[in-house]
Amino acid sequence: MSQNTQSSSRKNQDIRMFAKTMSEKEAQRAYVNFLGDEGERRVHEAYPPATYARLAALKKRYDPTNLFHLNQNITPARTGLLAA
Repeated sequence: MSQNTQSSSRKNQDIRMFAKTMSEKEAQRAYVNFLGDEGERRVHEAYPPATYARLAALKKRYDPTNLFHLNQNITPARTGLLAA
């Protein structure tokens, strides 16, 4: 095998390994604007935990009955971070 073929083969292996690693990590994340009706777990994955908690507290304050729930819904917090 020539050196160019070996180099090309090694690069292809590296690219496959990178793609596999990225796809495994990406499966654990979500982008909220690309979500459909995938459930609450995926909405949680779209935000860091502190951000989700803050949004849930805001939802509790401004929409405690969860009237606006037809989007990528964040349910109102059970215990609030913000006083009403």
